[in-house]
Amino acid sequence: MSSKTHTVICRRCGQENEISREILEIKECPHCENMKFDREIFAKIEKHVIDNFKRAENSRFGATLKGLYVFGSYANEEQKCGDIDMLVTYSEPKLESFVRVEIDALYSKFWFVTPEEYTFSEIESIIEKSFWDFRTCQEYPDCLKCNGEYNCKLPDDDYHSDFHNYCLKKCKNRNKEPIPYCCFGECVFLEGEIRSKILEEMGDIMKKGKVEFQEISHNMKVKVLDLIWKRKRKDLEKEFKRQKKKKIFKLYKINPADGKKKRVRIE
Repeated sequence: MSSKTHTVICRRCGQENEISREILEIKECPHCENMKFDREIFAKIEKHVIDNFKRAENSRFGATLKGLYVFGSYANEEQKCGDIDMLVTYSEPKLESFVRVEIDALYSKFWFVTPEEYTFSEIESIIEKSFWDFRTCQEYPDCLKCNGEYNCKLPDDDYHSDFHNYCLKKCKNRNKEPIPYCCFGECVFLEGEIRSKILEEMGDIMKKGKVEFQEISHNMKVKVLDLIWKRKRKDLEKEFKRQKKKKIFKLYKINPADGKKKRVRIE
């Protein structure tokens, strides 16, 4: 009897693979496992990311950013590299403050006017302009007004996986225009969602200019920039050790002003 196979998409090149496991390591994909590029390609990417980092420093995220680093084969000056590994560190206390400001700004919209006085489209517009992803309010039933009422038929199962849209698609007693509960008070999903959105937007700035992928053909692109976010550079070293990498971990801090690199000691 043949073992069950899984169709797994490579995170590096996006090609499908039929394997016996559900997880495919980036270096195991036969389409791109041995694919390496000349160092000069990564030198251009490094310069572009440095310029993007300076833009991020001048954006509203500037106070949150701490440092920019490079490590891996490119940092070790290998002439052929599979990708360029770069680390961005950020201040956790300042990120938390940023999240709190965004949450307060959202709730301030309803200080003098209650959510019921808005139309559904107006509520959606207000939330979309903040970092909050309105779709999450729609997907999680406990954010909808009718949840918990006597006629609510929400199953007791874990709707976080299977019933995200139950109230919108199956509940016959739901309101025509359900107002997200997060407009009335602190939502349990709000802080995490806004935090993710902030990191995502900072990442978008860092990768601006289509520097993340190298086009190989019209139907294949390979990821050549590995941009990692950590609170401390020491967190990356710990992760490196857990994976039992054979190579010595070398980390270089980049001075965005002139692009010069200096090897740092992890403390």
